[in-house]
Parts: sequence; structure tokens; C-alpha cells
Amino acid sequence: MKNLLASLLNPIRKIVSQSPQLQKLIYETINRQEFNNLYEHEKMLADTMRIETYKRAIDKHITADDVVLDLGTGTGILSFFAAKKRAKKVYAIDHSNFIEIAKKVAQANHLENIQFVQTNSRSFHSERQFDFIIHEQMGDYLFNEDMIANLLDLRTRLLKPGGQILPGKFELYIEPVDLHEEFNVPFIWENDIYGIDFGFLENHYEVLDEFKSRNYRQEWIEAASVKEFLCEPEPALTFDLMTLNSEKEIPRSIRVEKTITKQGMFDGFCLYFKAIFDGEISLDTSPKSTYTHWGNCMFRIESRACSENDKISYEFSLPNLLDIRTWSVTIDKNRKRNPPIQY
Repeated sequence: MKNLLASLLNPIRKIVSQSPQLQKLIYETINRQEFNNLYEHEKMLADTMRIETYKRAIDKHITADDVVLDLGTGTGILSFFAAKKRAKKVYAIDHSNFIEIAKKVAQANHLENIQFVQTNSRSFHSERQFDFIIHEQMGDYLFNEDMIANLLDLRTRLLKPGGQILPGKFELYIEPVDLHEEFNVPFIWENDIYGIDFGFLENHYEVLDEFKSRNYRQEWIEAASVKEFLCEPEPALTFDLMTLNSEKEIPRSIRVEKTITKQGMFDGFCLYFKAIFDGEISLDTSPKSTYTHWGNCMFRIESRACSENDKISYEFSLPNLLDIRTWSVTIDKNRKRNPPIQY
């Protein structure tokens, strides 16, 4: 039965993998369904760091003279903040049916300067030009809500000269971490449990490959699991949506060289991002910062001890920005002794 299912699905996967348009259609359908889920919106409303940071930025930047576009309005909370600043007009757009909830909340709170539009942003047209585009298009791994393509499209068509995207600047981090021991999940071949040794499996990848998921080397971790960053965090990638010309300008392979600053066990690479509204206001999803609803992915490695001043170099690859399963980290710290190891 399993072989029959694989024989049916493999041709479909091949067709999808060769068609960016079909991948986009499937992605947008899944994305629309995800944001029809009430609990997802409840999590975002409960995220005090998210809410307070956006409110600070909107209160600081938006005035009564401004026309505002809220991309992916969801519950409408960002539009409501802009409306309460008496923005001249707020356009709240969303492709999900959940926009009906936002309309009802606006009515109940007597917020009348908001126009709700249910559509994909690519299909949204307006005679107006906008002073601000506000959004929260960041997925757990930053790119997975098609943030760049959506916002560059709106910026090009609808943002006034001198207008602003909030937030508009971003940093992506991929940092070596030491996990608390109880949170670390060893690979099966690293186990020796009461004398039962699984180590021989390390040399039998062909046996294990059948049972590995496509993102086997990736693990979603709790913030509490991270004991330390082993290096001083530095962004592997930075970009500004006000100056970026195309998604193609985002590098798909990034070389990172770092020095270990804290002795510990090197258990993997933690992914997180920072969203920057201006020189004073930002939020980040680091597991060592204040909790947000965004999750953290860790690229797993075979754990090893590290000492201060050890050097580590690695290549971070992200060939498909929308699909983290294609992302990987290749360590070449011990290139002279061993071949590079991809995670």
C-alpha cells in the first residue's frame, strides 16, 4: 500500500516541483486556510511584544494626514491602531474570509475611517497613493508568507514617493546554540542506552533514509530549550524593503565565519529574525528575547564540545525562500580532516 501511494504521489510531486506557478497556487491556498483558523489569530493577539511594538510604531509615525494600507489585516488590529490615530483613511485588505470578523470589530468599536477589501494584494487597485503600508507578513522563518514579493508589488504600484513600509528592514540570524541537556534530541545513532548501542546505524544511512522526513535535520524548538548562544549573534542577512529591487537580490547562499565566545555543547543552528520599524523600534524572535508567537527552527547537528576562541565556518543555503525544507547548513569547520557536513 505504501509503495502504491508513493507511485501515485511521486509524479504529482515532480509536476509541482517543476512549476513555480503551481507551487504559488498551492502555497496561497494553504496560506488562506491557515489564516481562517481562529486560534492562529488568538495567538497573535495574545503576543504582547508584537502588539505593543506595532502600537508604538503606529502611534509614532501615523498622523491625521496619512492614508494607510494594512496588508493582511486579519483581526484588523493594526488598522484599528491607525484609525484611532485618526488617519485620513485606512484600507484593510485580506484574502481570507476572516476579514468579516475584522469588519464586525470595527463596527462594534465605532471605527468608521476603515475600508475593508477582501482580495489578494496583487489584485488590489486604488486611485489613491499611500503614505504608509503597514503589515505583519513575517512567518516563523521570515519569508514564508511571501512578504517580499507582496510588499515590493504594493510599494511599486501604490506607495507615495517618500512613503514608508512599517516594518521595512529585516535581519535574519542563523546562530550556533547550546541546548539545555533535557531538550536535546540526539540522532538515533548517537544513543547508547543502558548498554544498547545504536551507533552502528550511523554507517547505514540507506536503512534510515526510508524513515526520514524531508526536513529531518530541522526541529522546531521551545525558547526555554536554548541555554546559550555560543557566539555573539550577528545577522547573516539584512535587507530593506524600501531599497530592495527584487526578491532575486536576496542571496540564496550565505557564508558565515564566527568565533566561539562561550564554552559549551554545540547542538545546532537556531534560526530567528529581527523586524525593524525605525532606529528606535524593533522586535525580534530570538529565543533569548521576550517571548513572541513566532517559533524557532533549529538545524540539528551531532553534538560536539566547543571551547572559547574556536573558529567555525558554515554555509547557509536557502534556495526556495518559501519552503524551509529546502534550507540547509553546511559546516566545514574540520574541512582539512573531514568532508563538509550538511544539515
